[in-house]
Amino acid sequence: PLKSELNFPLGEKHDLDCSESGERWTLPIHIFDALFYSTTGRASAFEERGVALDILKRISAVVVQGFEMKALQRLPHVTLLNLEWYHSALKPLLAEWVYLWLQKQHLFGITRQEAITYMLEGAVARSESTAKVSAIEAALDVIESDLGLRVPCWPPPPTSSHLAMLEPEEQSSLQETALMMQRQTSTSIEEDPGRKSMLEAERKELALARDMGQQQQELFNALFAIDEQLDAAAHESAKRIAELQQKMVLLQKKIQEIETPRDDSFDNHTVLWASEVFGQSNVQETMKHGENAEMHAACGKLEEMGFTVRRCGSYEEAVERAAQLQASGHLRCVVAGGDAVATCKRGCGSSHEGKCLVCGKVWTEHNGHECKDGRLGSWVVKGKPTDVKPIDYFKLLMNLAEYKNSDIAPVPQSRLALFAGLTSMKEDKRLALWKQGVTVTDDKDQLQEWVEHIKAWPSANSDDKGKDEEEEEADGENNDEDDDAPPPMMRRESSFGLQTLKLLRQRLQKLEGLKEAAHEAEEAVRSDLRQQALDKHLVLEKEIQRQLAHLSTGLALPATKHLP
Repeated sequence: PLKSELNFPLGEKHDLDCSESGERWTLPIHIFDALFYSTTGRASAFEERGVALDILKRISAVVVQGFEMKALQRLPHVTLLNLEWYHSALKPLLAEWVYLWLQKQHLFGITRQEAITYMLEGAVARSESTAKVSAIEAALDVIESDLGLRVPCWPPPPTSSHLAMLEPEEQSSLQETALMMQRQTSTSIEEDPGRKSMLEAERKELALARDMGQQQQELFNALFAIDEQLDAAAHESAKRIAELQQKMVLLQKKIQEIETPRDDSFDNHTVLWASEVFGQSNVQETMKHGENAEMHAACGKLEEMGFTVRRCGSYEEAVERAAQLQASGHLRCVVAGGDAVATCKRGCGSSHEGKCLVCGKVWTEHNGHECKDGRLGSWVVKGKPTDVKPIDYFKLLMNLAEYKNSDIAPVPQSRLALFAGLTSMKEDKRLALWKQGVTVTDDKDQLQEWVEHIKAWPSANSDDKGKDEEEEEADGENNDEDDDAPPPMMRRESSFGLQTLKLLRQRLQKLEGLKEAAHEAEEAVRSDLRQQALDKHLVLEKEIQRQLAHLSTGLALPATKHLP
């Protein structure tokens, strides 16, 4: 539809599907509830106990595993990066979680396994054909019981567990009673030839229908088996192609690194500052005074010095960004500190002490909350702001100094600092940070000087460069001794970089050939299985046509033909 139709829909109003009882939005909320449980630790859709708690814990563990193996991305929100991992690890657990919601909606007529299989694999006709054959066999049992060919269906025979609890004499008595009732039924049906003829005709038709249903069920099972083989072949092929693609990506990355060397101009250039101030959502840009403004001014001063300042307003974001910046080599240091202060909001009727955060004037120089220039003033009030998630700066710095991620090394203590000037932290924790080698300062100028004099990260190739310089000096000494030696013959040799680049391109070309061969092999297997499925489908279609023809013939017969 056109964009205007989204705002001004035309035609009659109709409720959207599944909106009468709220299923349209309760199901997505139910699914999101399970995903957010890994971070919030609470669920609103179900009580955290029993089966629900077990499923939530398993989903939480898989989500955490997804973050660790980079199948999920945490920031700026949970994002799926690996679809194969979702289908194999997370989707089955979400299907179990959704089944609890279906039970709450009074789902009936289908088993738990069938419901979960439907959600994971889609609609299937296997259970329908099985139910049809079972219904025909049950009706056939009733007809044979009425003909006296088997024990009566009513009352129901005792179960195996019931028989196991009876004495041998009681079991024999039950068997004799059933046989006696069967003989009585057989004798009575012999006395009524018309009813016997009708029941035998029904028995013949039901037996024929059962045989047709069983044959149809076998064809369905064969088709499902082919589908399973197709899925298995596609899965194996996708796995193989993904492995080849991963190797190709690594080779392409190496080739790119050789062809276009990494730009190191941003190395040791980014200052990460974690503060509650940056997490406030209602901070006005017009506030030029107060502690919040001082935090922004300190960051602006660092940016004027030529550094890039990455502001983080939560503990999780700070840890994630620090790991990313350190892995890229852009991280210069991590600064933590700066408590967010609560300010009065629009509509406040109280008078205040101190200076206005907007204009810097005292209360008596305002008309209520209005500054002289017409702007809305704001003052600091008691308490913590409600829109800010507190940050434990001590925990943050200690965690970064002892980072336990196997892929990322801890941040050196010499690159960690606590800006204590606007931070409420006890002296014992400040002392503990100072003993660990973390810089603790109350002065903005000292902090800026500390940031400015941080040295560059040690280069991984520094030792190799030193060895190369020593070898060059040694070669120079040898050359001095061999001044009278004849000049060497000139030879054209390719550099080590060109040789490596050529080798990598050859390996990449080989992997591309393997990938193409894998695609062709998969297509051949799929083509063969599709042909088998087509053959089975044609047989199934003929069988269904035969059944329809039989039903049409039976319906075309006069009503008197069905009677004896």
